[in-house]
Amino acid sequence: MAVCSVGLVLAVCASARGADLPLPRNVTAADKPHDSGKAIVVTWDAPPAEVAAYEIIRLDPEGNRQQVGIVPPSQQRFIDSGSSAAPIENHRPYRYIVKTLFSDDRSAESVPTEPVRAVPSWFNWKLADLIGILVFVAILVGLVLRARQGRVTAL
Repeated sequence: MAVCSVGLVLAVCASARGADLPLPRNVTAADKPHDSGKAIVVTWDAPPAEVAAYEIIRLDPEGNRQQVGIVPPSQQRFIDSGSSAAPIENHRPYRYIVKTLFSDDRSAESVPTEPVRAVPSWFNWKLADLIGILVFVAILVGLVLRARQGRVTAL
């Protein structure tokens, strides 16, 4: 219940501070797929205005705010992989705010996202891993076919 109260207070404060300023829309946070956890992907739609940058803010379950990144206006995606000062813990809920920064020193904050947890994937695949496995299987199948045809020589 405390998290909801904090989220509601932040939403009210954000709308009061940035009532006349365009906010980022459709701000979402999700666990980064196919990884070992400890990473969250934040995405948003750009507001219909000239923006200088976006500041990404992480809220922990206690409501503490931590700036985790600043990205240029051309970017509407940020991967929060944590840092030594503010690591992401797997299975712990976090919420995110995208703060729009304008060139005239004004800013407006989005409403916090729904809580999201970083969770390790069972399969942490990368393209190089997949290619390596496919090459290995192709060689293995080729050798088996050659052995069936009697074309394999002893070492």
